[in-house]
Order: sequence, then C-alpha cells, then structure tokens
Amino acid sequence: MGSVPVELGNLSSLVELNLSMNALSGLLHVEFLRMRNLEVLVLRDNRLEGRLPDGLFSSLAKLRVLELRENKFAGALPVALWSLQNLQVLDVTAVLIYQAYNSRGSACLLFYRSSCP
Repeated sequence: MGSVPVELGNLSSLVELNLSMNALSGLLHVEFLRMRNLEVLVLRDNRLEGRLPDGLFSSLAKLRVLELRENKFAGALPVALWSLQNLQVLDVTAVLIYQAYNSRGSACLLFYRSSCP
C-alpha cells in the first residue's frame, strides 16, 4: 500500500504502465503523467481518490487505453480527455463521474456508475 510515485513521471520513454491491483491510495498528480510516449495506462483496482486534475491528460496525445475502474475517483472527467484522438478504451467502471463535457460543451457522461441498478 502506498501512493503513486511522482518520480514515474521522469520515465519519458515509457509506452505502457500497469499499476493495477497494488492497493495504491491517494491522489494522482499532474507531475506523474509527463510521459509523452505513454499509450496504455492501467490504474484499475486500487484506492486512488479525489478529482482527476484538469491538466492530467493534456500531454498524453498517444494514449490509447485508460483504465481507471474500481478506484475512488469522483468528479468530472478532465476536458483534455475528450481531445485525446487516439483513445480507444476508457474504463471508468464503478467510478462516480458527473458533469463530464466534451470540447463542444455537450454532456457526454452524467452520473456514470456501472454498479447502479
């Protein structure tokens, strides 16, 4: 158990990062995601919490897969997420998301939670 090391942001050549099922807790920091070559980011099944910072995905243009499921994130998805043209998989299962908007301002997801009846 612990937090996501901020130093991972220094791994600028990293293409895939899977930190699933590590009992990681705390917040994600913008510094963590300075990995411009990152294509796959899997953070599922941890205890990460709080809002996803607005600038979190702005430099991850190559991101294809983003798995955030089974964490304690809450709040709106960052607007920068909708501009990721290579994103093919977004898994926010069992994560409370509200007022997520795309770049045109239209609602994409409102109160998404897959475990709801």
